[in-house]
Amino acid sequence: MSKTTINLRIDSKVKDNAEKVLDELGLSMTSAITLFLKAVSRTNSIPFPITTNSPKKNSAQPKQNKTVFENSDIDLDFDMDQLDSLKDAIDKL
Repeated sequence: MSKTTINLRIDSKVKDNAEKVLDELGLSMTSAITLFLKAVSRTNSIPFPITTNSPKKNSAQPKQNKTVFENSDIDLDFDMDQLDSLKDAIDKL
């Protein structure tokens, strides 16, 4: 399988926070991005819902939609057994 390089510009805080989480999960940034891209290829879609927040019941405020990437209220709960299985699958590639 041939390999290619992808250059990304990411906010340094986002990258640092992601690296901390990935390190705790035992995944490299490359492995995490590979997981994401394989899921996109497999599902022909973004592998998680991208939605807007429902506006608060205060009609005086203009509607402010946020994508999942901007939403700090999202709780991303991972099953460690599933992540271990994914890591094993990546290691076998």
